[in-house]
Amino acid sequence: MTTISVASVGVMSYVQMSNTIESDAIAKMVAVDESMGQALDKQFELIDADLRVLGNYNLTRDALARLNAGFENLRKEGENPARFLQDAYITNSQYPVGQRHLADKAEDGSYYTKFHAKYHDVVRRFMLEYNHYHVFLMNMDGDVVYSVYKENDFAMNVEQVQDRGMLFSLGYDQTQVEKSRFLPSDSNVSHEPTRSRTRMAMTFKRGSWSVFGGLTMMGKEFKGQDDEQVLGSIRLFSRV
Repeated sequence: MTTISVASVGVMSYVQMSNTIESDAIAKMVAVDESMGQALDKQFELIDADLRVLGNYNLTRDALARLNAGFENLRKEGENPARFLQDAYITNSQYPVGQRHLADKAEDGSYYTKFHAKYHDVVRRFMLEYNHYHVFLMNMDGDVVYSVYKENDFAMNVEQVQDRGMLFSLGYDQTQVEKSRFLPSDSNVSHEPTRSRTRMAMTFKRGSWSVFGGLTMMGKEFKGQDDEQVLGSIRLFSRV
């Protein structure tokens, strides 16, 4: 009876310790998740504030009006604005991808380029000084009449680009783990030396609707963990 009682106490102690460690780890993960969420909220607030400043700036309104007029003027002249401007600012640019923002104007002599040369430097400096990834201007019809970096969506209509299609992606990586913020040295739990991650995702788009589905299979995080982790998500988007 004594042996059985001691063994029972040992098992109960182990279970309680295991539950405590798991609860501590979950609490730390929740705290980190909340901290990251607050940081993202703050970042979005800063971006929103920057865009409001830029949007209320008279020069920005003038730039959109003038560049849109130049865009429409090309159409009136019988040109395809998207093809014309992409040839001028992308195909025939002296700068490679990632550096096209350095060109203040193209050598096409168009009404559009006249005002692009006037406004481009101001918007470019705003983007760089406020550390934004990209800035573009779009008219009410969905035409991207201006963009700083002149990527492939420049001069295109967002309602027509990639109107339908399906994308499938698959990825795998394995990480060497030296330490874990979720399992500190005083937690009495040691992490696995390596951790693998397999990701699968599929996106289907048709018109203004798109559906994304993703699945992530993560290897064991700490020694003694019963099973690997499987995370999934599905999102439905609609552009109105």
